[in-house]
Amino acid sequence: MALKRYLVFVGQDYYPAGGWQDFSNSFDTIAEAREDAATHTPVACKGWMWSHIVDTTTGEEVSVDAVDEPDEDVDAQMDDAAELQSSPPPDPAHIAALRAKIDAVRPKPAALSAALVARAFSVMLPKHAASLTLEHNDHKSYYQTVEQHIADLGREPDWVSPVERQKALATGELWTLHWYPETPIGSHRICAASLDAIAQWLEDNGMAFGS
Repeated sequence: MALKRYLVFVGQDYYPAGGWQDFSNSFDTIAEAREDAATHTPVACKGWMWSHIVDTTTGEEVSVDAVDEPDEDVDAQMDDAAELQSSPPPDPAHIAALRAKIDAVRPKPAALSAALVARAFSVMLPKHAASLTLEHNDHKSYYQTVEQHIADLGREPDWVSPVERQKALATGELWTLHWYPETPIGSHRICAASLDAIAQWLEDNGMAFGS
């Protein structure tokens, strides 16, 4: 796919994919790019925290917010469109340099030992004689909001706190831990807006392996 003049990048402050992994789309006009970026705001798309627009002609970042500009007559707009269609595509070397520049400034997730992560995770989880499942945003697999997901359940799930329930509704983030502590009969299920909140609840209630 040939890249157009304006590139849109979107991601989450707390866990960006990094570099071109945050690339959303490219457009011929700044208006189209801003319209696409506007769909990735915290309000329009829960969880997205930022969006950037890069002009491949200048190599500069463009403001996501539209600015007031003087009205142009129809003839001037047609002239601009004709000039845009006749303009040559961006220089591949310039695009390569732009990619390197973007990759250099994007934050990278810190490297962690797989064994350390696995050990920390196992200590966090509660003891369970039968199965244990941890779900994250299962509602999004069905294009639902958290509120719609709760309605489909037919009952209010057990939240670690009322605050976490409000956070889940506001952010669209939902973590669910379900486990059978003693036998395949009788289980616990708790929900929260973050994995940290679930881990803290388990520790506070003496249910983690490390407790």
